[in-house]
Amino acid sequence: PMEHPASPCLGDAATAMVIGPDSEDGHQIYHTYVRSHGEYSNAVVWKRRKGEQAWYVPGEGYSLGSYASDQAKELIHKTVPIAAQTITECLAEKGKIVEDLDFFTSVQPRKWIPAAIAKYIGFSELRTINTYDKYAHVWSCGPLINLMEAQSKRMITKGDLIGIYAQGAGFTRAAALIVW
Repeated sequence: PMEHPASPCLGDAATAMVIGPDSEDGHQIYHTYVRSHGEYSNAVVWKRRKGEQAWYVPGEGYSLGSYASDQAKELIHKTVPIAAQTITECLAEKGKIVEDLDFFTSVQPRKWIPAAIAKYIGFSELRTINTYDKYAHVWSCGPLINLMEAQSKRMITKGDLIGIYAQGAGFTRAAALIVW
């Protein structure tokens, strides 16, 4: 069922990264940008089917829900604009603009999200990738999976400036710039 924690809507994946000097290929993390919004902490939560008991306390089954449905709706409506704001703010901190990007990748909680973000910031959909059909929504792993897929398809080349965006329920948003 779509409300089950293992639903393809929610995804499931884990990511581990080791970051250090890349003397062979010259990749570098050029800039990172992270913002957290604790005021949305009750917007998207795991809830017990009955009562207000926390998801981690033994009891009835649980599902994705909200203790602040108006905030949850707000986050849904603002998903694309918030992503656009995050990547443009990240670029601006380094004196860059969207036109400086060579490639863009993001989370894909729905199939259409990466292309919608690209369109919203005025970026060509041809310079982004979407692996939703292959992997579904894999949370924060999505941008990295998309980046690996883009590399395997030779969509990025040495020296490219790549923008990456991810978000988490609750609400945390992050962008990074990588020089490939």
